[in-house]
Amino acid sequence: MSNSSSLYITGFKKVFSFLTQEKNNNLPKWTESKIKKTQRIKKIVSGNPPNFLVWKKPNKLEFYQKDYEKRKYLLPKKEKIKDIVSSFQTYQILTESGKVWSLANENRFKEVPLLDADQSTFEKISPITFFQEKKLFVNSLVMGFTSCYYLCNGDQLYASGSNFQGRLGIGKSKGLKPLPIYVQDKVSKIFVGSHASNFNFIISKPDLLYSCGNNRDGELGIGSTVDQSTPTVVQNFKGSEILTISSGNYHSILITQKGQTYSCGYQRTNGHGVQKTIFTLIPQLKEKKAVQLSTGSTQTLVLTDQNELYG
Repeated sequence: MSNSSSLYITGFKKVFSFLTQEKNNNLPKWTESKIKKTQRIKKIVSGNPPNFLVWKKPNKLEFYQKDYEKRKYLLPKKEKIKDIVSSFQTYQILTESGKVWSLANENRFKEVPLLDADQSTFEKISPITFFQEKKLFVNSLVMGFTSCYYLCNGDQLYASGSNFQGRLGIGKSKGLKPLPIYVQDKVSKIFVGSHASNFNFIISKPDLLYSCGNNRDGELGIGSTVDQSTPTVVQNFKGSEILTISSGNYHSILITQKGQTYSCGYQRTNGHGVQKTIFTLIPQLKEKKAVQLSTGSTQTLVLTDQNELYG
């Protein structure tokens, strides 16, 4: 990454106020799409190449893809959808019974367990039987770009997919893991980096924050630039202090329960203009109370309690 690039904003600036309709005219205009109230959409998730999955009714899904007609999917009547998540070309569906289902076009990184790499399954939703066979009740799941993480039986963390740079937190084992592997227990939440980032954050009892994976730019917030193949404690925060964490390819941002915003990682994307290997308060947002956060590969958006958007 070249230091000569002029495309980065190294300090946070207000982009848009949803209350006052203020705009920064130097940035692209916002566009609005309206959804009929009668559709009662519960959640939409998108994949790549451009397609998206819509959850509308307890056991009904609709899939939209460029150049294809709308496809509809029904789970068995006794199954009620709890959540849907997406990755590169795969979707996974969690039901209230603790079961997991998949909808995928390809599975090159083995992020979907027990699915052949070249098996096209956009035609149907397939059950993932691994968890039932192991008597694991899946409480929640999140997907990264090439991996997936399952919180089972209340607090047991399992992971599948690519372990490149230790992102799964299972040690230095290389290659693809087609079956979920146990990571650790006493986990209450996991935050997975967005896009192609190779690192994650885990909140675990007793009140600890961990991180693992790629750390070339200090994005794990542990005070070094050494990759971590097993979960490593982030010293300056307790798990209960964290509202949310989001990560790009080279930086991480977190919001505390009090609404303060901290960042670490690559200088051009962390909001400080200098590399930080520990989470450091972002000065431009010091007097603001942040409530929501989203990151892209090299950018960040922070929403305040005054409906102001910074990026």
